[in-house]
Amino acid sequence: NDVLALISVIGELVKDEIPGKWFLVKRYGMYNPIYEPNIVSSVGNVFFISSNIIGKVKWRVSSLDNIFIDVHSKLTEPIKWKKYSKGRDDLVVLE
Repeated sequence: NDVLALISVIGELVKDEIPGKWFLVKRYGMYNPIYEPNIVSSVGNVFFISSNIIGKVKWRVSSLDNIFIDVHSKLTEPIKWKKYSKGRDDLVVLE
């Protein structure tokens, strides 16, 4: 799928900006599970790369600068991994 390739390329660029790891959120489709790739930074901030890219593709946004602005933004409170992952068994961290 082209969108998955775009998510992985942009995600790797984000990982170059901020050290981090991929993690997968397991969602359930009609017949099979669906895994959404996202990034958790080394300081514990969660970045929802997959939903961000899918939204930009859906609305045909040609600039991806907002993704890198969001990564370095100090204006919004980051989502912390410790709080996000608490009590969830649908998350898989990739090394």
